[in-house]
Formats: sequence, C-alpha cells, structure tokens
Amino acid sequence: MKKTSEELSEMRRPIINKVDWISEDEVLINDHEYRLEENYRDAFNDELLAERFVGLFSRYDFLVGDIGSGQLRLKGFYSDSTSVANNLKISRVQDYLYEYCGFGCPYFILKNMQVNERAKNRWLRDQKRSDSKKSTKTRQSKKVKKTRKPVSKRHNEVVSTGKKKKQKTFTIREKR
Repeated sequence: MKKTSEELSEMRRPIINKVDWISEDEVLINDHEYRLEENYRDAFNDELLAERFVGLFSRYDFLVGDIGSGQLRLKGFYSDSTSVANNLKISRVQDYLYEYCGFGCPYFILKNMQVNERAKNRWLRDQKRSDSKKSTKTRQSKKVKKTRKPVSKRHNEVVSTGKKKKQKTFTIREKR
C-alpha cells in the first residue's frame, strides 16, 4: 500500500511536540528550555510552534520564527562567536528578515538555553569537511585548464578533439 506525502511527513515528525510556559519569557519545548528574546507583533504562538518544531533545531543557539501567509517558518542561527558562515550568525537576523520575509511580518526570536552540543559539533565538523572538499576541487580545476590560441590565430593547424589516441582530428583551414 502506497503512502501519501502527508502520511510520510507525519511519520518523520514526532507525533506530539509539547510547548509549556515556565515564566513570562521562558518556554519548554519537549522539555528543552528556550527564552523568548523578541516577540515582534505578538508572533509567538505555541500551537503553531508545536506543529512546526523538529528536533534538529536543538543544535542552534537561536531559533527565529516568522509568520507569512498564515504559516510559521522556522530558521536556526548560531551565536556570533561560532565559526560558521556569516548568514548563519544571529547578528545577521535582520538581513534574513528583510530578504526572506514580508515587510513588517510578525516574528519571534527564541534563545536556546540548552544547546545540543553533540549535534552542533557534528554539524560544524561536517561543514568544515565539505568546505575543504570544495576548495580542493576548485584548486585542482584551476591547474588543469590550458590556454588555447583564439580560432583566428590557428592557421592550418591540426587540432584533436580529445585525449584518446583513436579519436578523430580535424584541420582548421583559412578561407581563400
């Protein structure tokens, strides 16, 4: 029996996320403590957050939620002291809100008081590995490129189309 995309998405998420208020500005999400840093235009809605929250957000230092078209979108950010790309640092949250959210849209910022350090360090390690692989590929590709004469300066010269010996060659001839 084939499952619909809705059924598959429900299987991936926990069935019930629990959001409880500890105090006026502190929240427990699945027994994980967060502090409400900013609540622009009363955007924080514990029911919407319970629907959208995924455990992967526990590795971020900050969680930003914005509401557009009646839907909550969540994005994680790291503290400025963490060595990650600038667009993932909390100091760039205003840039994110200007670029990806509607003008004046309601949003909230939660500070993670119990960061999952193990998941955070694993993600940072993976990012460094992928960045180093990308940089070695660009270095290798720069070495391989050869400069060739422009077509206008290739008078009656034999040019091969590949590196294999059995591939055909052709001659560039001048117009007469």
